[in-house]
Amino acid sequence: MSEGPSPRVPDDTRVYAIGDIHGRSDLHEALLRRIVADAQAAGSANNCLV
Repeated sequence: MSEGPSPRVPDDTRVYAIGDIHGRSDLHEALLRRIVADAQAAGSANNCLV
């Protein structure tokens, strides 16, 4: 069986994935603020939040 190319996102794309935080809305809000700040600093990158 031949192996194909490794999965990857395009160079102009950032993916932010949040795991299970079990009801910690305080941590969720803080994480979202950090994601927004990072996405804004990235300029014209395409952003995906999972």
